Amino acid sequence: MIRTLLVLPIIGLSVLVPDSQHQKTSATEHGIAGQCPRISVECPTELREISFSARVEGKDANVNLRYQWCITRGEIISGQGTAKIIVKTERDGSSLSASVEVLGLPAECGNTASCSISHF
Repeated sequence: MIRTLLVLPIIGLSVLVPDSQHQKTSATEHGIAGQCPRISVECPTELREISFSARVEGKDANVNLRYQWCITRGEIISGQGTAKIIVKTERDGSSLSASVEVLGLPAECGNTASCSISHF
């Protein structure tokens, strides 16, 4: 099962996605309704390989996107600049969050999303 945080193309909408295995996550979109793509980050569901993936839905196919990732702890060992990162970190029971800024979208569109795993 994939856990996602969706950033919806509606001005000022805050989205909360509760989950028993993941912390509540939130994001706010500031764009023009109907003109901006949806951005989401998929949290890992199996912890053998810790990876996060960004998905941008509804974008122009000719737009070249770049991805800037940030994590709350650990190290991004591959994928910075792409839609998927692999993370190396200690599994000590604390939370792990990944945030992505998607570059290349229209200026009036929101361009961030995040996902958190608790008790990792």
